[in-house]
Amino acid sequence: MVPNRRHIELDEDPDQALYREIQEETGLKVEILATKPSDKSPETKFMLTPSFVNVHEANPPHKHITLVYFARQRTIITFCQPNILICSG
Repeated sequence: MVPNRRHIELDEDPDQALYREIQEETGLKVEILATKPSDKSPETKFMLTPSFVNVHEANPPHKHITLVYFARQRTIITFCQPNILICSG
């Protein structure tokens, strides 16, 4: 689990933020273990369904909403020297 406590930027949706944050924070390529409808509509973009959502106080009365997803690593990680991590995939 990689808690990242980041924010969705004004010009992105939750799915875009999810992949951007994973890449920025870990550098890993992942498969999100979530579903979304396969329906296609020009007016609607379906988002990945979070595993759970929590709401917590930040600076009252301000609250944060956290979308929690689970993912499977797709990047191959190898160790070639002590304390050096090389990711490829």
